[in-house]
Amino acid sequence: REFSSGSFQPMSSFRVLPQVVLNGLASGADPSRTPSRRPEVPAADTVDPSCALQLEMRGPGVDESIPMSERTLRCPLHNGEFEGSRIAVGRDVSPFHIPRSLVGDTSTYLSRRHFEVYVTDRGEIVCKNLSLNGVFINHEGNAITRRGDEYPVQHGDKILLKAVVHNAEEVAVAFTVKVPEARRSRATPPSSADRISL
Repeated sequence: REFSSGSFQPMSSFRVLPQVVLNGLASGADPSRTPSRRPEVPAADTVDPSCALQLEMRGPGVDESIPMSERTLRCPLHNGEFEGSRIAVGRDVSPFHIPRSLVGDTSTYLSRRHFEVYVTDRGEIVCKNLSLNGVFINHEGNAITRRGDEYPVQHGDKILLKAVVHNAEEVAVAFTVKVPEARRSRATPPSSADRISL
């Protein structure tokens, strides 16, 4: 599900309540009463169990003040199945909020169709490069530079995009692969590559 920027209110619009009120211990309150608990709100980067997988954007080329819910690409199931699911990433194929999440000139390094992630008939998750700019898997030494080249990925792996940030070329965007827990056992086994920390 996509979120519009209009569904979020700036923090400045919320009134901060004193801690004693939030704890139900304002003047005159009975401290022996257990305050009613609010429903627990899921973390912003919780994996959506209704999708095949999702890609979460982080890095110096990303405006991380934007909520993670608006920096996440969700890959829908293919006819209700994990196998055959596919998502493409690029300026022409990604939802509107992806270019908006990139800072400076980072979006110019994202090709119209840069890469795609899909699930094979055997349940393996694969990243396929579609761009001359290429991508890296987990670290800069693990490059996929030729169009059509593929590399297996799994939950927690990072698909990296390089760009010029602060006058130097560096890893600007990390698309972290997240797979719902129930489907991780069906995905490809862990890769041996170290993961860059972003």
